Amino acid sequence: MKRGLTFWLFFSIALLVSAINAYSQTYTTKIKLETIYPGYVITIENDTINGFIKLTDKTKNQIKVLFYNSPDDPEPAMKFKPKELKAYQVGPRYYESFKFQPEEEANAHYFFLREINGAIKVFKWYSPPDNQSRLRFQVKKDKSTKFGFVSGEQDLVYQSIAIKLGGSPVNLASRKFQTNFRKHMGALVEEDPDLVEKISNKEFGYTFDYMENIINEFNYYYLTVVSEF
Repeated sequence: MKRGLTFWLFFSIALLVSAINAYSQTYTTKIKLETIYPGYVITIENDTINGFIKLTDKTKNQIKVLFYNSPDDPEPAMKFKPKELKAYQVGPRYYESFKFQPEEEANAHYFFLREINGAIKVFKWYSPPDNQSRLRFQVKKDKSTKFGFVSGEQDLVYQSIAIKLGGSPVNLASRKFQTNFRKHMGALVEEDPDLVEKISNKEFGYTFDYMENIINEFNYYYLTVVSEF
């Protein structure tokens, strides 16, 4: 059986299992914003401090960590900025800190939500649509206007960032990456010549729209082949 077919069979089964698990957990571990969850922080010195962290939303959790000794505490015991931590976990969400400039943002340290772990990690940076303020207005029944901030995460947009083996962050959403996808993605997965060839030939499933699947395939290859040497 060809390696590509073997991988996709394995990967399809893994996706199916993940989907079933995610569906079954929807009602038991559904995320609630502005809620304190068990979690931990990893300091610059690589010390892990267990406790409780407030899950605010995908934009606010990128800027700071509110750390509690107990979920019943009215105020956080400590507040951390991205420069002060390597990473942290809040409920099911894992963030890492590094310096990167998302489009329309200042060049600074932020926390980025990790979506894929492996030889190539993929993170996401969330922002309001078109980088607009989250301030919105609502016209009430009596025709008066009420201003307030959008709640929830459903309208957020994101940028994807990849980091390979501790290297520099790569903005997967940049125009430069998209317009020369075969070159840049091929460089990211260069240890796997078969994968590079599929990307170069623009085979089905190996174009920009399948970028995260390509990274997952490379991570599987790296774990099972490259890491053995």
